[in-house]
Amino acid sequence: MGPSRIKVLLIYLILINIPPISFSISHREFETNLDNIIKSESESSLSQSPDSWWNMSYSYRTRITIQNKHSEALPANLPISLKIDTLSLVNARKLQADGQDLRVAWYNEGSGKWAEIDRLNKSTFNTPETEILFKTKKSIPPNKNDSNYFLYYCCSTAGAPPTNEREIYTFYDDFTQKDGDAQGWQVIQGNDWSVVNNEYRESELASNRLTIVPTCAITDAVIEVRVKSDGIDFGLGILWRFKNKSQFYAAVLGLKGWEMVVGKMQSSTITLIENSGNPESILIPNKWYDLKIHAVGSRIMLYLNDILQINVTDNDILSEGQIGLITWNENNASYFDDFKVREAIETPPQTILDQEELRPPNGNGDDELFNPVFLILIILALVGSALAAFTINSRRRRPLHPKKAISHPKLQFHKTNEIPEPVPDERLDELILQHHIDEIHKLGDELFSDGAYLDVINHFNQTSITLLKYGLIDEAFTFSQRATKLKALVDEREKKLQLLEREKQRNDLMEVLLLYNDIIELSRKLNDLQAVDYYQYELHQVRSGGPMTPKQQASLATPLAVRPVTAAPPVSAQVKEVKLKKIITSFHSEIQNFAAKDLERKRDTFEKRAKYLEDQKLFKAAVFFYDKCEEISNQLAQIGKTDEEFNAQKYNEKKVACSQKQHYEEKKAEFSQR
Repeated sequence: MGPSRIKVLLIYLILINIPPISFSISHREFETNLDNIIKSESESSLSQSPDSWWNMSYSYRTRITIQNKHSEALPANLPISLKIDTLSLVNARKLQADGQDLRVAWYNEGSGKWAEIDRLNKSTFNTPETEILFKTKKSIPPNKNDSNYFLYYCCSTAGAPPTNEREIYTFYDDFTQKDGDAQGWQVIQGNDWSVVNNEYRESELASNRLTIVPTCAITDAVIEVRVKSDGIDFGLGILWRFKNKSQFYAAVLGLKGWEMVVGKMQSSTITLIENSGNPESILIPNKWYDLKIHAVGSRIMLYLNDILQINVTDNDILSEGQIGLITWNENNASYFDDFKVREAIETPPQTILDQEELRPPNGNGDDELFNPVFLILIILALVGSALAAFTINSRRRRPLHPKKAISHPKLQFHKTNEIPEPVPDERLDELILQHHIDEIHKLGDELFSDGAYLDVINHFNQTSITLLKYGLIDEAFTFSQRATKLKALVDEREKKLQLLEREKQRNDLMEVLLLYNDIIELSRKLNDLQAVDYYQYELHQVRSGGPMTPKQQASLATPLAVRPVTAAPPVSAQVKEVKLKKIITSFHSEIQNFAAKDLERKRDTFEKRAKYLEDQKLFKAAVFFYDKCEEISNQLAQIGKTDEEFNAQKYNEKKVACSQKQHYEEKKAEFSQR
């Protein structure tokens, strides 16, 4: 239910309990006022803030801060590279394995609106370092930050994301136009450049064949292309800073006997600046290679299949020019595909991912009930109620049941051993559900003490997802936070252990000592006392060059037990895990029942209001509440209530009937006015 509709509903709950007073209002005027309220509320909510939620279908988001460390303004439309640990997100069931529900959204401070922007994945999803690209939408001043970009994820119904390469790259061509048509390219030298089978081919057997993109003049750039030769003679590559056929840079695969070379044509003289050191003979005919040049100022970096091969500086640099392709091959045809160009700068911007945020209950981080417009409406309604009570003393309003004024019950965490006071039947479901939540926390703590960290993380994440599914945001956030913090500690210790082994092999004593201290501290945070003692023992050996004395060993917190940190948890932990699985299974059933009963209570309230409004011939307003009843019945059907499909149909019929009655009343009013 949208915020504006919730507000209208609450106003109705106040207004329809006001007793009738001496003046009257026509049905037409009443429903016109309702329309005006809804319209004004929807218009007032158009202006958003970066604290609002771009799309409520996504359960999580992470803010991206772009830092401009450059002495000049960072231009708009600059491609930004961002690396994300999508493996952890997939394992936590927060991201689809193919990354389809990962979106980039930008908040426009000028208009106060959100916009989804195109993003590309440069590497595969479900890996520790997935690289994605997106463009900046606004310039960033020197030494300033922009924190209006967000990653949104965790949406099971997400369709394909926007991934238009031409929206991200300065120039992009996948040569999918019809054969022979190379739009956007200008041949400088050579007679047989053409598009064939979605590839750009140069088949003239001659050296120094050139083609450029005349509309793309750039100095500092990252240029990528896939290349292939149909024989052992390669000699094909990338042009940049092209002024004319006598002045340009070139990065060539297979030339002068070398696997890769960077060269410069200046005053019709070719200079080989650097080579990769490998022979051309290692290249394989009819195999596609990924060639990439990163040129900024005087620095040139050449990559083959994303591996840096040449890193060189040319102080006598050429200025801005066009980009293009070159062949230097007198024996074989050359093929090119997926040509990409993006702007680069001397000091690349840094990207920082803030802490993950869980979707707030109302999607904007604020309490909608405290909207000034809504408060004014409530005050006016209350004033009207007071006047009516003063005018007519013979009637007394029947107070609403406390539960009826609450849109959604909120769980309370009771940590007391006292016997609770008797509670209404409506709260029994909450107490049963709370008992399950407390049990999961308790057994999770016990598994944590036994060192079964992965079991704790998995079960807490599973519980968080279930709670989130049924709208219990605060409780879901608690479990998610516990799982995230524990995983961070486990991952950090594992990383330090790997670094420790590497530094031991390098015999870097100072680094080894620092790593031991870090590992011991992380083990303390994990309550792994055996690991603390084990690594204190090893640290003593490193420092003193010998083992501990029996007296020193006796001072340890627990008996020394040399065991790998990744050892299987003890039998007691395995028993607790089985018990925890049973509790979670029961918990899922209870929370489903809890959610169903809460929805049914809401529907009963809406149905009563709808019937009352229908009796008062306020058919348009009645349609609104019958529509909510139908919506809730559909929700109940989705969580397994099979008979709710019939109820949804029933409310739909009532909705249609009220609409017909409304139409009849309008026609009747028109006839009477004549």
